[in-house]
Amino acid sequence: MPAEGGEPIQLTRTGPREGFFSPDGKLIYFLYLNQEGIWSMPVDGGPETRVIEKGSLVAGWTMTPSGIYLLDDAADPRPAILFYDFAGRRFRQVATLPYKWELPTVETFAVSRDGAWLIIAQQDQINSDLMLVENLR
Repeated sequence: MPAEGGEPIQLTRTGPREGFFSPDGKLIYFLYLNQEGIWSMPVDGGPETRVIEKGSLVAGWTMTPSGIYLLDDAADPRPAILFYDFAGRRFRQVATLPYKWELPTVETFAVSRDGAWLIIAQQDQINSDLMLVENLR
């Protein structure tokens, strides 16, 4: 939907999720529910293009003016943070997380504007409790 208001415009028809605008605002980058990689398309409509063919990206990714940071949760021995450079069109590993977890539990993934800091909000455990409530009215 245009920021000034008006009618929304449907760009895709096949179930994308989790999108980011390119730094110049001309493209939108997104994930598909059932396809691997990161895709892009012009904000005015047009063909969808697979930009990154990396596999499991559901664990986290974010855009910066110079490229895309993503969590490779399949890296061995521990998950790694990769950077896809738009200019060079290649990956480089920028960090390794301190431990490997059992579930893909990264909820939020962000990089500071100056690229000096990375934030990962991670869920370390999942608990459930059952309670018996007597004399419920």
